[in-house]
Amino acid sequence: MLALVALTSEPLTDEVVEGVRAADPRALEAVYVALSGPLLNWLHSQTGDRDRAADLTDETFLELVRDCRSIEGGLQSLRAWLFRAARRNLIDDARRLSRRPRVVANRAPETVDGDPLPDERAAASDTAARVRRLVAALPPDQREVVTMRYLADLSTKEVALATDRSEVAVRALAFRGTRALAKRLGGSVAVAADELGVGA
Repeated sequence: MLALVALTSEPLTDEVVEGVRAADPRALEAVYVALSGPLLNWLHSQTGDRDRAADLTDETFLELVRDCRSIEGGLQSLRAWLFRAARRNLIDDARRLSRRPRVVANRAPETVDGDPLPDERAAASDTAARVRRLVAALPPDQREVVTMRYLADLSTKEVALATDRSEVAVRALAFRGTRALAKRLGGSVAVAADELGVGA
């Protein structure tokens, strides 16, 4: 019997992955609770649109429910499968959007913050907006790897599986991307990693 507590972010185990393969609703829920946030954040970093990212996240998890019995391997394989599916959905969505006229809304960038003082909130918002702009300015392959690696917290192996690249290529792209961010931020790679919120 799979012992899961509903709606908690307990660490995922290979037992949960086995439950996913068996289409156990509790295992699928556990995966959703644990990975929907990182997946949503990564998709948001790629689209710049929270609502679109949420739709793509939902689409990806629906795909997981449909295809869960075909997942092979352990936890790393499941995480990689999920991000690879999200990446395909993102590419398909971008193609759909490119085929229709686009209306650009004039609105402030979205930020996520707690209850700091207004000056602190403004400074944090400025920093977050600056980092988002710098990440968005990276070449697409570096942006994809940097955001999967540091914002979604995937391992190098999981990013490699999700993007159909070798681990060496992923490490090289992550290095080049964080080095470019560091230059633009006027600091070291450690400063760039800190601005991404991950530490070095």
